[in-house]
Amino acid sequence: MLLKPNGAHLSLDPGWVDWHLPFHSSTFSWRNVALLLLFSLSLEQTSASPSYRVKKKPGECPQERITCSSKAPDLCKTDFNCDEHLKCCSFACGKKCMDPYEEPCLLPLDQGQCKNTVKHWYFNIKQRICKPFFYGGCLGNANNFPKKEDCMKACSSVVKDGQCPLFPFKNRMECSASCKSDYDCPLNEKCCESMCGFDCAMAWTDVCTLPKVPGPCNAFFVRWWYDEQKETCSSFIYGGCQGNNNNFQSESVCQAICPRRIRMGIANVCKYPINTGPCAEWTQRWFYNWKTSECESFNFGGCYGNSNNFEKKTECEETCKKPDFLIRSLPSPEPGLL
Repeated sequence: MLLKPNGAHLSLDPGWVDWHLPFHSSTFSWRNVALLLLFSLSLEQTSASPSYRVKKKPGECPQERITCSSKAPDLCKTDFNCDEHLKCCSFACGKKCMDPYEEPCLLPLDQGQCKNTVKHWYFNIKQRICKPFFYGGCLGNANNFPKKEDCMKACSSVVKDGQCPLFPFKNRMECSASCKSDYDCPLNEKCCESMCGFDCAMAWTDVCTLPKVPGPCNAFFVRWWYDEQKETCSSFIYGGCQGNNNNFQSESVCQAICPRRIRMGIANVCKYPINTGPCAEWTQRWFYNWKTSECESFNFGGCYGNSNNFEKKTECEETCKKPDFLIRSLPSPEPGLL
């Protein structure tokens, strides 16, 4: 009888025995079989001991997105070389400690703590381009690429064109995220904050230019759409199926999504209070202070906020100080939508 290896274990396989061979007690004894079985069990216990198991922390590493012409030095070997909840992930041609719940290309610039001056590249989310920086040679974060072309391949799809659907904050629930950035979503979908965490959703490109589509069904829903010719939001009856994204549950939601196109409603936008937003990527913006009738600067955090937010003072003045834009005010949007 022969013994057949099976992974880290040894097991007896009757099919390996050549029963045509003469069976002699001198060459084969049941005592030897018993000893081999005990040896097999000891190997099994050894292979199952904690010191031989490959341990992993929860969470999923991002996919490797580039074909590496050269390999970067590995900064870790297993998840337990990394602090706290970080995992050891293969990304940008080498292993490094990464947060499995963050999109690497959205991380801020981090030069690391060492003193070298090696030219690397990082993805600037505001400008949507890869920019050079001097990497110190250790630590830092995963938004760090030795070549510009590697950076662009890895990060150019993390922010796609278009707008995410809006959901009222009061109806949202805490759920596990199914995506971290637009890169995780197929084709024309974006990673959007939904009523249940972050999920892939069809991007709204320019919904304000889409035609009114009541749909073929026979339900009776009063909805609002943006009429590009009249430059205002109008009501219509939606049948309940096969419409398009120029279809809003209220006039105020329509106005919130198409504010720059509604000349008659600009006066209301210009009365929104200053809103810096919850993020901390500070940039100078301008808002219209209706109390002083002037456009004033403020520091915008980079996300959320409201529509009383302009990149240039001239844009603010053209929008909010022209008399023909101040014909009438429209009702304020529903809370949480802007």
